[in-house]
Amino acid sequence: AFATIPTAKGGLLAVIREDGLHLVDLLNEIKPFTKGRVPNLSVIDSLDLALMGLVRGNYQIQDEEITVIVYVGSEFSRLIFMQGKHYLHFAPVISEGYQSPNLENTIYSRILLEQDNIGLTRMDRILLTGECHKLNLRESLAPQFPSALVDYLQVPSLDLSLYEGTVGEAISEYAVPIATAWKALNPKQEGLYDVNLLPVAIIEGQKAFKLAWHGWVFAGLVLASIVFFYTSIVSRNAEIRRARDLLARKQTELQDFRMLQDRRTQLQSDIARYSKAQQLYDDIVPGADRWSRILHYLGNSIEDLNSLWIYRIQQAANPPGALVLNGRAVYRARIPRLASIFEKATLRSVKTATIRDKVVYEFEMLVEQVDKYDRPQAAPQPAGRR
Repeated sequence: AFATIPTAKGGLLAVIREDGLHLVDLLNEIKPFTKGRVPNLSVIDSLDLALMGLVRGNYQIQDEEITVIVYVGSEFSRLIFMQGKHYLHFAPVISEGYQSPNLENTIYSRILLEQDNIGLTRMDRILLTGECHKLNLRESLAPQFPSALVDYLQVPSLDLSLYEGTVGEAISEYAVPIATAWKALNPKQEGLYDVNLLPVAIIEGQKAFKLAWHGWVFAGLVLASIVFFYTSIVSRNAEIRRARDLLARKQTELQDFRMLQDRRTQLQSDIARYSKAQQLYDDIVPGADRWSRILHYLGNSIEDLNSLWIYRIQQAANPPGALVLNGRAVYRARIPRLASIFEKATLRSVKTATIRDKVVYEFEMLVEQVDKYDRPQAAPQPAGRR
């Protein structure tokens, strides 16, 4: 019950249907006498929009031309102003019909009044519709507006060849029903506004098709079969998707498992090789297990210190069997704690260094005895020449 159309000034004109549909009520009242057969309603249009649409579709109008549509009915009269092919102004309704005395003077005066009110300097065209021809309104207004074309509304695009020109001014009298019927038959007709004030509930209610009882049964079976097959297809597709997802996940896990299995086999091979090498080294070099025990002790003892790195461990030249540790610490307090874990250790030097804009402490420590079980052996003397 609401629509809008553009105006000549760039705005929007709102069209609203009032509550109540008298024609629909009348059709519902006569249903018992017509066995429920009543005509369908396709469109409810506005009188003003119907007249403007008929003018838009049948006249070549320039953008700046001013057109006045005069409609005279049995109970009221109406003036519609258009600029180009767009709405410009509605004059207040004249509550006088074609049977009112001096209606010609009233319409003439109202046109001049509205022309002054909206500031029009000229009028190019005055089109007469409704009961105007019964008043000979063209003959009355044409001398008053010599610069404007005053004529009854014509519809050149309407084929009237069957009537052989006998229709005359009746076209202008029935302009509103003609425009409304035209819109109902061809909503895409050029010039007509795309406005329909018929309630959606009535439009939808008229779309109901009628079937016999077996037709409804068949329709229900078709609907049930559609629902059944659709749900079956959806469930099967869901099962297929789940099976595919599970298969893809299992394949990925199988690849990961094979990769881990290969890695495990490689690690076991490396462990066996290193074990043989260590055993051979222990058999060849007496006391070689001392280094393994020292590294094991260092790893277990400095685990809780944190922020401390040892990057070099080497055997000292003096005293024999001693170790020299080189490392870095973020905090200086960590260095004495490191020295305290050994049975006998001497801190030789501590200096600062910058690594990635961070100040660290580099130290060198002499460890003469790692723990009380450590008995450093003297460095082997070189054999004399024979």
